[in-house]
Amino acid sequence: MKTNSIRAFVLGPVLCAAAVGLALTTSSCIVDPGSGYYYDTNCQSDLYVPWQIQNPAGAAVTCGSAGAATVVIDINGSKYPQSCTSSLSYGSNDLLLPANNSTYDVTVSLYDADGNALAVPQEVTIGVGGCGSYQTPGPALLVVTPPSQ
Repeated sequence: MKTNSIRAFVLGPVLCAAAVGLALTTSSCIVDPGSGYYYDTNCQSDLYVPWQIQNPAGAAVTCGSAGAATVVIDINGSKYPQSCTSSLSYGSNDLLLPANNSTYDVTVSLYDADGNALAVPQEVTIGVGGCGSYQTPGPALLVVTPPSQ
């Protein structure tokens, strides 16, 4: 009886340590023993980009009211179009970034069905340090003047 409890007491932590060691060796992590931190060398950061459509007074305007068809998020020249359905006045996109430790120029634009710009594009530069999730400082405010009814 004592043998079983000692075996469970000793084997439990040993198996746990072995599993953690195996996980660290197969996950491409770099462990800094002095700091206790690990850095994942295979991670891919993402950038959350929210947007809102407004009139000059700051009130929400729907895509349908603005005559908008597409919101395009441009990150360093790579374009990510998003449909602007008629009932939406805001949205977002969470995009994977190609590299960490880089700077990204982000532009958010609003277009009608013919590709005509409906608002002044909003631009921001985001610095990405290490692996992680990043966000623009606030939503891109796309200010439009809705067509007269």
